[in-house]
Amino acid sequence: MSASARDRVLGAGLAAVTCALYAGLASAGFVHFDDPAAVTANPVVVQGLTPGGVAWAFTTTHTGNWMPLTWLSHMLDVSLWGLAPAGHHATSVALHAASSLLLFDLLRRATGAPWRAAFAAALFAWHPLRVESVAWIAERKDVLSMLLGLASLHAWSAFVRRGGRARWAASLAWFALGLLAKPMLVTLPFLLVLLEIWPLRRIPLASPRAAAAACARSLAAKTPFLALSLASCAITLAAQAGARSSLDAVPLAVRLGNAALATVTYLRQMVWPADLAVLYPFPETLSLPAVAGAALLLAALSWLAIARAARRPELFAGWAWFLGSLVPVIGLVQVGEQAHADRYTYLPSIGLAWIAAWLPPAWWAQRRAAAAATATAAATILALLAFATVRQTAVWRDGVALFSHAVAVTPRSAPAQLHLGHALAAEGRLDEAARAYEAALRARPGGPEATHRLGVVRAQQGRVAEAKALLEEAIRLDPAWADPLHDLGVLEAQRGDFAAAGRRLAAARERRPDSAPIRLHYGLALQRLGRSDAAREELRAALALDPLSEDARRALAELEHARSAAGDR
Repeated sequence: MSASARDRVLGAGLAAVTCALYAGLASAGFVHFDDPAAVTANPVVVQGLTPGGVAWAFTTTHTGNWMPLTWLSHMLDVSLWGLAPAGHHATSVALHAASSLLLFDLLRRATGAPWRAAFAAALFAWHPLRVESVAWIAERKDVLSMLLGLASLHAWSAFVRRGGRARWAASLAWFALGLLAKPMLVTLPFLLVLLEIWPLRRIPLASPRAAAAACARSLAAKTPFLALSLASCAITLAAQAGARSSLDAVPLAVRLGNAALATVTYLRQMVWPADLAVLYPFPETLSLPAVAGAALLLAALSWLAIARAARRPELFAGWAWFLGSLVPVIGLVQVGEQAHADRYTYLPSIGLAWIAAWLPPAWWAQRRAAAAATATAAATILALLAFATVRQTAVWRDGVALFSHAVAVTPRSAPAQLHLGHALAAEGRLDEAARAYEAALRARPGGPEATHRLGVVRAQQGRVAEAKALLEEAIRLDPAWADPLHDLGVLEAQRGDFAAAGRRLAAARERRPDSAPIRLHYGLALQRLGRSDAAREELRAALALDPLSEDARRALAELEHARSAAGDR
């Protein structure tokens, strides 16, 4: 078999196995965790690819990110598959498989070592830490941005090896598109420098001073890439302003300690991927010995990579890739309540994958017995990881399975119990949902969201007095939050007290004027209070925010019909 035929077989096998590992997603559904905001309950996305949707994608920071290309991919999926989850899953799997092929081809061309390149690409693609990015439809931004980022790296590698303005421009264009899918790629200009250290070997590391100067010159030559990164950082910080934790809420020392622990956790999970969960809650306290131990381990590994850099540039570049690409998601700017997340390893894991592939030195592979032992070990590792990936994929079959698993892994996690309650409530399993919310309140007493959601469930169960008390308590716990005000207003309207409902809904509208359900219910309350003009204004606003709202359309038609009938008389 020729070398080119062998490489085609390796690539085809890599892609085929990758797709096979995720075949179970064909019967998986959406999960009630960001998927509604991303697709199923997003009034723009559910219309498919439309001119209005394209304009919205480029102007919205919905869900706390500016990612127009990701929104367009969701809309295209709706146009192709409707809201059948299998089609959405298939797109994500295809993007992930394509990324594995690009990574294989990049490493193969740059190193001339196809078997090591195939192992590194398989280690990346078949590791169970990848499941969250691939199986979670709301994380489409991960798999899409990765493919575009690898295309940029591929084009840059070709430019360095063969030159050509078109290749340089292609690398910049792919990078720009990747940032439009997810801002995680902001570290790519630095990754391009690492690519020139290894595998392209254009920056020698024999002299630390000369290497530092060469890296600085290389980075300076990437000014357009850096400009795109800075612009993306600025947009992201503005978009996530409401989700970022303040310094008072999460002190810098705690964030730094958690960053060290999270990085070591990622290393441990790469080697031993057990007890993976969709949500790892931020610790209430940190163990100083654990933080110190993690920091010492990272310092020792970094020193080892630097000390061996001249002889083993692949180890230095891979380690720097891992640490450097973690910076945007390591929690120095804390967003959300997770301490770390499997999806955050999607890009950083590439550095560790090539470290594993190139760890055996060249002379070791030249010995027949050693080569056979290495091949057997590599095949065993990949088989075990593939088995673990299939098992982890099954966890994502639906929201209840996903968060039941999370509760089993992190039993004292209030967020895991809370989201299990959401998933159970979405399936109409109200008694079980109530127990999950109560467990969340035991784990974190006085939690506004668990209090609010338990109140909603009690209302659905017909326990009105209890529901009202819980919703009022949620309002007291977080007066700026619109959702409990909205649900209490709806409850008052159902009891026939439209004056009280109007007051609650007006307060909710003041806090969330961009909420279609709030504007709808406020309009309906105003309609029952006889304030037709104000009701008409609210219903029109609700319909503008959600053009698919049949309730708003029907109520507005009733108002227009009543006004027309009054005019006829």
